[in-house]
Amino acid sequence: MNEFSDGTIFDSPDELFQIAQERGLIELNTAQNISENIIQIFARIQIKDPDGWHDFLTDIIEKTQNEGEKDFVSNLLNMFISQTGWTKQSPITDENVKKLQKIDTIDDFLKEFGEIKEDRWPKTMDLAIKILLKEMKDKDRESIKQMKEDELIRLHRSFGRYIRNKFGLWAGNKKLLTSCNKTHPDEASFVIIKALWNQLKKPIL
Repeated sequence: MNEFSDGTIFDSPDELFQIAQERGLIELNTAQNISENIIQIFARIQIKDPDGWHDFLTDIIEKTQNEGEKDFVSNLLNMFISQTGWTKQSPITDENVKKLQKIDTIDDFLKEFGEIKEDRWPKTMDLAIKILLKEMKDKDRESIKQMKEDELIRLHRSFGRYIRNKFGLWAGNKKLLTSCNKTHPDEASFVIIKALWNQLKKPIL
């Protein structure tokens, strides 16, 4: 894992889970399903080293400077603890593992374990753009405004990652995905980038 210039620790959940698997902390039951929402991802994880997994997530939470990424990993850690009943003094039981494996959707998770905090997430693309415009520095606005449309893809791993983390696209913000008319966070973040670019291109009246 690297620390990026915007304060994030990992490029995407794919990278986070792959690194954890390489370290022997977890095993992904269905690798092709990594890039789903956080609940579906977690339902397909087998925890091989509970202490290591807990410490791995805690370390990311302590190091990341990105609030969206912190929320994502905190939700992941909270799900691990609440779904399994695990503490360092109380290991995972077979009963809780079976219960965990039955959870396949966000609705299932909310029914069993309560709500994930998502008050700060925008539910529409228009609101997401307003938030971004309010936060952006003038030089960043101008930089994006001057880009050609086919150059916007270059923002995927930087600005796009920031959007996906900040607005909960990996953590289950289905309303924003729907507003973008997309089902995948990568695609939705690009829709937001393009809409923002179009907004910046409009002449000031």
